[in-house]
Amino acid sequence: MADKLYQTYNFEISRGDNGIYHASFDIWDNDPRGPSKYQLGKSVNFIPAAIIPNPYLRKNDHNNQYPSAPNYEILITKITTTDEKIGEVCDYPYRLWHHQYEGYLILPGNSSEFPSQVSYSVDVEKDDDGEIIYSGTMTVTQMIEPENAENVSRNFLFQIGDVFATPLIEGISLTCTKISTSNSYDDLGLEVWTTNYEGKSNVEVAETFKLP
Repeated sequence: MADKLYQTYNFEISRGDNGIYHASFDIWDNDPRGPSKYQLGKSVNFIPAAIIPNPYLRKNDHNNQYPSAPNYEILITKITTTDEKIGEVCDYPYRLWHHQYEGYLILPGNSSEFPSQVSYSVDVEKDDDGEIIYSGTMTVTQMIEPENAENVSRNFLFQIGDVFATPLIEGISLTCTKISTSNSYDDLGLEVWTTNYEGKSNVEVAETFKLP
């Protein structure tokens, strides 16, 4: 049975809090380098057609009973390799290299640009005159693929003095008074741009400052 694990596949797909689909797959191989097609930074289809279900059944499938391999691609951002004893053959240990590949999933038909994630927060307080003042923040988070970074727009949605609505309190709009932005990289190697638009109600902006 041990030799039947040669290039056996196992895969998992999950959706992160940021809306990005994570993917991982494992193979067992007799080469510590792993297959050459699986390299860091490469997009690959990680569900091989060769095992869905096997060439003979696919060739003789006249009733479309067996599907072709799903067109799921993963951009590999992490590789882990370990040596594992998986059984014995003729009283000798049988060892294979266990390769684990992780990255993010590129779904069929999706554009290379990820959707933005938007969240809101609102504070309500009274000023010295007893007037209710609303203040809040709109946070926009955008994921950017390293290979597509130059083609992604990073323009601001609003400028100082613009008015934006918040869905947390119906009928309330805020005048943008401050914009801050930053970038970082997550554990999948995606660049993450986070922009905060702060605003208040009943605020007069003396001069609209246009960011470059």
